[in-house]
Amino acid sequence: MECVSSGRRSDPDGERGQNRQLWDAASGKLIASFAHQDTVEDAVFNPDGTRILTASADKTAKLWDAASGELIASFAHQGTVHRAAFSPDGARILTASADSTSKLWDVALGKLIASFAHQDTVEDAAFSPDGTRILTASADKTAKLWDMVSGKLIASFDHQASVHYAAFSPDGARILTASADNTAKLWDAASGKLIASFPHQDTVRWGAFSPDGARILTASWDKSAKLWDAATPVELAREVKESGNNTARTGSSVSMAGSSALQVDSLSEIASGLQFSDDGSLVAVNEERRSQLTKQLKDLAQDVRPNSRFIRWFSVPEVIERSSRRATSKLPSGWTTPFSRIRT
Repeated sequence: MECVSSGRRSDPDGERGQNRQLWDAASGKLIASFAHQDTVEDAVFNPDGTRILTASADKTAKLWDAASGELIASFAHQGTVHRAAFSPDGARILTASADSTSKLWDVALGKLIASFAHQDTVEDAAFSPDGTRILTASADKTAKLWDMVSGKLIASFDHQASVHYAAFSPDGARILTASADNTAKLWDAASGKLIASFPHQDTVRWGAFSPDGARILTASWDKSAKLWDAATPVELAREVKESGNNTARTGSSVSMAGSSALQVDSLSEIASGLQFSDDGSLVAVNEERRSQLTKQLKDLAQDVRPNSRFIRWFSVPEVIERSSRRATSKLPSGWTTPFSRIRT
């Protein structure tokens, strides 16, 4: 096994490292060193491990042979190259630079294929899992999604400050961005719409999806890393709706007692006075439905199923009051919650 060490370190003489080194992970022995003329910002293996790509403040990215350590090709920018990446098939290279561009290169020919422009430094760039799209993150307060073949802009994702990092979910359906506006944000790649926001107390420098895409990890200058559930209320509403559709098709019925998803959905409707429509938008729950849900859950609270214990806790007046205050603080001006109306 081999690993690449970081050149971004302080040397004994006070200068920052200007090379990347390849080490044998088993023995700890140095295999090769890849030199630049300035700080090395990034280094990655290609998919089959035979090539190494480095990115440097000397305004170049360089492609090296992992076995011999020989330089294969050099890719030039007009500013520091912050990030470099291989396409999933290893045939393309993507670079991100302080010259306000990300560039796509042909590995075999070493030639420029396309350039993707921002209004400020491009801090990160990545290929989608299927290699058909490109994602860039910039100090111009945006991340942008591009079609790799045509080079056309597909969508733009806005923050209130520099976007340091951007990544695709494992299935390519979502995009995660990390920003100096103290948030990481989750976006739908197809529609470009915001799904969720994950707050910190300082710049969020990095983020990642778990391998199954179910969780999100964020790292911040607030001295914390946070693990988040990537599931959203919109997803839950869709799952409940699909469950209902499946039930209708089979001609059977599913009681609230037998469905955790329906219980959670009902609790959320009672707590907020809102529900999700078929298209995922929020609409008000009418008084009659709230009353029906409240009665059903109160009956269910007397059951012996494991979920009943939580429902009984949720129904405690003190919990209701506390939840009411929290829900009201997050609603638009003039909106109220129905807690006072369900305490019967």
